[in-house]
Amino acid sequence: MADAAGFPLVVDLEDNNVPKLKNKLLKYFQSKKRSNGGECQIQYEDGSGTATLRFRTEEDRTRVVAKETHQLLLEEGLLNVTVRLPGERPVSRPRHRGDPVANKQIHSDGRPAEEEIQVEAASREEPAEEPALCSTSAVLENVPQDMSKDFMEMLVENICKNFQSPMNTQHEFSLEILSELCSAVVTFSSGKENNEFITSCQTNRTFLSKNLSVRPLEVTAKVKVEDVSNLHSDVLLLYFENEGWEVEKVTKDEEEQSAVISFKMAAAVQGIIKKKHLIRKKQVKVFPFYDSLGSALYGKDRPTLNLPAAFSESIDPTISTYLHKKQEAAQMVCSPFAALFCKVDLLSSSVSFSPLPTLLQRKGVEANDIKEWKHSVQQAFTQVLSRFKTLRLHPPLPAWEEFEAQIRELVVNKAVEVIPDKAEGVLSVSGFVDDVTRLEPTCTELLSRIEKSVVRKNTIIRHEVKISNSMYQFLCQNGLADQLKGKYPELKIAFQDKMILNGLQHEVLEAANLVVNRALAVKRRKFQLDDSLLQFLKDEDEENLTKSVFTSNGIHAAVERVATGLNILAVSDNTLTEAQGQLKQVLISQYIDVGDCNVLKNPQWQDLVKCLEKGTNTPLKKFAITMSSAGQFQRVTVAGYKDSVIPVYKKIEEHLYKYSQVDETVPVKSACIVRYIETQPRSNKVKDTVKMHFGKESFNFIGPREDVMNCKSMFDALMSSVYFEEYQISKPGAKEFFQENEAMYVSTLRNSTNCLVQLMDESASGQNDPHPSKPIYQLQTSDGIDIVVCKADLCSYPVDAVVINSNENLKLDGGITGAFAAAAGSCLQEECNTILQKGQLKPGDSVITGAGGQLCCKKVIHMVGPQYDQSNHQRTVGQLRRAVKGSLELAEKNGCLSLAISAISNNMGFPLNLCANTIIKVMKEHCDDQCGENTLKQIHFVSTDDHAVQALETAVIDTFGNHGITSQQSDPDQLLESPHLEMKIQIVEGKIKDATTEVIVNVVGTDLDLGKGAVSKAILRAAGAKLQLLVSEQRKTGNFGDVIITSGCDLKSNVVFHTVVPSWDSQDNTREILRGIVEDCLNKAQKRGLTSITFPAIGTGNLGFPTDLAASVMIDEILKLKKQPRGLKTIDIVLYPKDKETIQIFKDELQKRLPTTPSDPTPTQTQSSNVMFDGFVSQGLFSKVTSASGMHEMTIGHVRIQVLSGDITKETTDVIVNSSNPSFNHKKGVSKAILDAAGPTVENECTILGGKPNTGMIMTKPGNLKCQKILHLSGCNDPQEIQKAVKAALVLVEQNRYTSISFPALGTGQGNAQAGQVADAILDAVVDMVAQSAQSCLKVVRIVIFQEAMMKDFLSRMEKKAGSDKQNSSLAQVNKAKTWIDELISNDYVQTPITDKTILNLSNEDYKDIGVIQSTMNVRVKINAERTCITLEGIAKYVHKANTEIQKMLQKVRDDEEIRKILESIDWQYQLQGVQFQSFDSTTNFLLEQANQNNQPRVDVDIQGQLYTVNMPDGPATDVQGDTVVIRRYDMQKGTCFPTIQFIEIVI
Repeated sequence: MADAAGFPLVVDLEDNNVPKLKNKLLKYFQSKKRSNGGECQIQYEDGSGTATLRFRTEEDRTRVVAKETHQLLLEEGLLNVTVRLPGERPVSRPRHRGDPVANKQIHSDGRPAEEEIQVEAASREEPAEEPALCSTSAVLENVPQDMSKDFMEMLVENICKNFQSPMNTQHEFSLEILSELCSAVVTFSSGKENNEFITSCQTNRTFLSKNLSVRPLEVTAKVKVEDVSNLHSDVLLLYFENEGWEVEKVTKDEEEQSAVISFKMAAAVQGIIKKKHLIRKKQVKVFPFYDSLGSALYGKDRPTLNLPAAFSESIDPTISTYLHKKQEAAQMVCSPFAALFCKVDLLSSSVSFSPLPTLLQRKGVEANDIKEWKHSVQQAFTQVLSRFKTLRLHPPLPAWEEFEAQIRELVVNKAVEVIPDKAEGVLSVSGFVDDVTRLEPTCTELLSRIEKSVVRKNTIIRHEVKISNSMYQFLCQNGLADQLKGKYPELKIAFQDKMILNGLQHEVLEAANLVVNRALAVKRRKFQLDDSLLQFLKDEDEENLTKSVFTSNGIHAAVERVATGLNILAVSDNTLTEAQGQLKQVLISQYIDVGDCNVLKNPQWQDLVKCLEKGTNTPLKKFAITMSSAGQFQRVTVAGYKDSVIPVYKKIEEHLYKYSQVDETVPVKSACIVRYIETQPRSNKVKDTVKMHFGKESFNFIGPREDVMNCKSMFDALMSSVYFEEYQISKPGAKEFFQENEAMYVSTLRNSTNCLVQLMDESASGQNDPHPSKPIYQLQTSDGIDIVVCKADLCSYPVDAVVINSNENLKLDGGITGAFAAAAGSCLQEECNTILQKGQLKPGDSVITGAGGQLCCKKVIHMVGPQYDQSNHQRTVGQLRRAVKGSLELAEKNGCLSLAISAISNNMGFPLNLCANTIIKVMKEHCDDQCGENTLKQIHFVSTDDHAVQALETAVIDTFGNHGITSQQSDPDQLLESPHLEMKIQIVEGKIKDATTEVIVNVVGTDLDLGKGAVSKAILRAAGAKLQLLVSEQRKTGNFGDVIITSGCDLKSNVVFHTVVPSWDSQDNTREILRGIVEDCLNKAQKRGLTSITFPAIGTGNLGFPTDLAASVMIDEILKLKKQPRGLKTIDIVLYPKDKETIQIFKDELQKRLPTTPSDPTPTQTQSSNVMFDGFVSQGLFSKVTSASGMHEMTIGHVRIQVLSGDITKETTDVIVNSSNPSFNHKKGVSKAILDAAGPTVENECTILGGKPNTGMIMTKPGNLKCQKILHLSGCNDPQEIQKAVKAALVLVEQNRYTSISFPALGTGQGNAQAGQVADAILDAVVDMVAQSAQSCLKVVRIVIFQEAMMKDFLSRMEKKAGSDKQNSSLAQVNKAKTWIDELISNDYVQTPITDKTILNLSNEDYKDIGVIQSTMNVRVKINAERTCITLEGIAKYVHKANTEIQKMLQKVRDDEEIRKILESIDWQYQLQGVQFQSFDSTTNFLLEQANQNNQPRVDVDIQGQLYTVNMPDGPATDVQGDTVVIRRYDMQKGTCFPTIQFIEIVI
């Protein structure tokens, strides 16, 4: 610091007895204005007469020295000091303080200096203040609140006029209103004016009239510092003392954020208030403070009001905790403070109150309001707290938790809070005063009771009674615990492996004695359990078991677990028996033997088990799943409560069924379909878990059953979308022609039509039938199982499982087993060998293996049939029964739906009938035992032996009853009419009078008046009046059904049949009359040798016959004649052209009823080519849906489906279906309408047939209905069952060769089935039927809907089946392919006639040769009746080749004829030496004659083996050696020879 202030100056003091003199000197000399000094430091010791200053700059020191006098203003007066440089001598001391002379200064020029009074202030720049202070302000009191400042100023001015000062003197004053004090302060420039003002007020009339008072305002030594919220009192003190004023006291007001500072000298106040103050870089304002006013005077700088300081109030911690937990109460506490502009914060042990800014924004707010804010808030807080109360309880510590729990239970749903403080031993209940007061008596009573309980615990004893938990629960169940509680309320009872009693000694001992006596009276009974149930109950709680089995069912018993089962506890034998029966019903175990053990290793199985256990065994265990070995199977057992075991078992059974490995083969009609599907993209979308193989005419799937079934469904859908047609071209040579360039043609057709074409060998026809052998006898059991007896080969029988008779070592080395081994391959024997590793079989055993190879089945069951021993009959029969039953069980467990079995053990000494009866009885017993839950749906008894088949059929009839169907063995083709006697039936639009047939049919009434009726009138006008005369000549009147025959007169027809037809009457026999009329007309036409006849629509006009009924009856009779025609070739039904509805009905009926007739075969047998077409198309079986006249129609295969709204009782189809009940006596809905319309005879027939065994449907006569039969079905509402019923109905209709059937909307009435689902079921049934039979008698299926609203549902399902127009497009492509092939063959197809008279000379052998040419050269040969022309038809090159051969044949015939003629007239002869003339053979004879006629010079001939050359025509014949032979020509007709010259051989 010496370096910083290095210019010293010595100060000599006049007086050194001054407090804090060092500070005062420092402040004085640092003030440039007062001492001309600057920054400096001082060295001074109290009591010393000098002080040393050190200035920072020399200039500051020089200026201080230059100043002549230096005076400091103190409270005691002025202190004179002198300054000198160090080393100078001190000057004489100045006068003492208070000396007036000392206060005067004389200037150097001799004039006196003015008196200066320097006032030390906080700022160096402030001017000096007068030393003598007096009051310059007066206080006006009692100032009304409504007295304005302007009035007050005017009043002051008025009072100032009475001053003794000169009149022209202007008196300056300021006025400050203190409204909160009802006062005002007037301040003048001098004390004199203030005194005059006070004096004048006493005489001023206005002043006195206002009841005002006045007093002088004291001179104050205090100031008020505003806005000091962040400044500490010490800081303020130091600040003002550093400024040079002595502070006596600092009083800080936190609320107003201000401070009142008291100084020792009043003079300091004037200097302080006139300067600006900066404390910690913050400017603060200072105002004089007057104790008499209790306020500061602010003048024009009156500060704005500030928010009061926030403050906190302590609060009971329990009340605070309560408020924190009860938000509603906390809000109630805080809500009153919003009106006080206060924010409330609830802390843990206090409450904080903070003023809101809106407090200062309140209108008319004053400083006093700010001061009173805190007090108001405190009062409000006290009032709010008075609404709450805390109840402090002091429970004993040992029972603290118990007491607290009971208190909490007591206050549940009460508006109080329990606040524990275990450390202090206080449990408080806090809340509103009323709530706490209301609970206080109860809490106090509870505390008293707890205190007593603690005392009791110190005196109780513990006693143990050794009984089992089951016994304890049983005794409690029978009221023991309640009895003890009633007698000893405070006795504590518990059970932990034994019964524990806690209480007073006498209570415990008496209770223990009662327990022992009760336990001795309980009875026990042992209940045996199997191992799976024992395992399940191993961890089962006995108490839970008792409750769930016995208690919940009202049985007073209990269970007690022992090593081998359960003990049942009860008080009586009857209860024991009841409990035992209940256990048997509730606890069960079921098992499944799994042949495919791999299914239990799959993740799906583990997931299923976890899912079942997690979903069902909660919260208590209800079942257990275990696995164990059972011979060659893995056994899965489900044990537990029946209600849980059964659904779990079914889910496991379903899972195992789905995921077990199966081998499924799907046969198809043609290898061409297999090839086509193999190329489709969807055929590759087979799951990885399924192995698929494309066979020649089948698909094979191996994998989990569910995946395999899905794949089968996918392929079924794919196959159903393939349009397949066998197209036969009856043109000779077509097959060979197509075959020569088959690859090219197939490729071209595939590219241009998307059709796959394949030639089919005739030998392959019929090989694709999956059931090549027709059943001999079949029936269906009441459980829906089909029983079939069939003569067929078991090796090729298509079922899921086949049972064969094997030996004990499973060696497939002969008989049926050898045949199976050959078909299946080595894998079958290998699987048998694997089974044998577990041990050899014995008679009566059965095992199952896969099929493998090319077998049609999926599984083979090897049954070890016993050797019959008459001496031990029962044993061997028992072994056979066990073998058959085991085979059935194996089939069921492996999910087989169909099974075939032969007369097992018949070849092992068993009598055939005994063997058959035993097998079939076991089958029936098995079916009955399953109670309708059979997996097997078909059981086939198959054998190739006629005797065995007969025995099996007899056994089936004896066992199941004779209500099955016996198949007829007649050839269906024999029922068809001869193609050579084809009859033409056609619907003609026109007028009957214009008919050109030999006979026309007229309709008349019983009066025989031809002028009545539209048809009769038209015929009469065209024929002329003579026609009426001809009728009248024969009869005057007629009877219904009569046919009167006349000539046609002027008609184009020669004959007229006048028929007498009645009006329609549904209750009469008018239908049969109509039928008889048509039949009579046809018979009469044939008897007269007529070949053509025309019918009108008989009865459909004024006679009122329903058009559809008339069409049905007429066409029925015509078709009957068509089967055995005897002359009629043409039958026309002429209809009025404008009657479109009638035309359509007749056309539909004819198309529906008329079977497709084959093309006329050629007279001679020819070889034809069959070409298969196969095109991919969505829903290939379905045509586009068409709608007309309220009917929707589509085609499924060869069957037309018609859906219409109407009355089914009006239908004229062959069969009408009635949806009835199992007794066939249902009289509601559609069934009632049908039975009422049909009449009582049908009801009686239903009653008779319904009482007999049936398959769920019966067929009766039509009664009064227009159909031929009524088919009654047992109704159902499940879509799957509906589909089965419809399919069964269609099959039955087909078997009886009916062509049309009408169904109601099955199940949609009282069954409440969805119309859309029913539509799908019926359509799917038709699809199934069509898929099984490419050709059938059934042509039309009508669905008659009573409620029109359902039509939309049926239409939408039909359109869904039909899909888009792709079907029509694909059919067009197939037709295009056929046209292409037809054109291909037709372009090269020729007819070549051979006209030659030589044909007449063809022999039988020649015709045989022509037949060989026809069969071997692929041509068709036709020979006209006159045998003058042979026509060759076929491919050009084949025809050319055949023509060449036939020409050769004809030439040969001509040659033979010519030879014959020659041989009959000319005989060429030769003569050897010494021998007479001999004739040449016929061939040489013809050769010589031909050479002669052709003038050939020579010809070679053979004479007795030697070659000679004959010189024509005279000879001789010469050989190679030159030897000659004489020849001659002999004309046998003329008897002459040529030549006549005889040649004589000359020997030289």
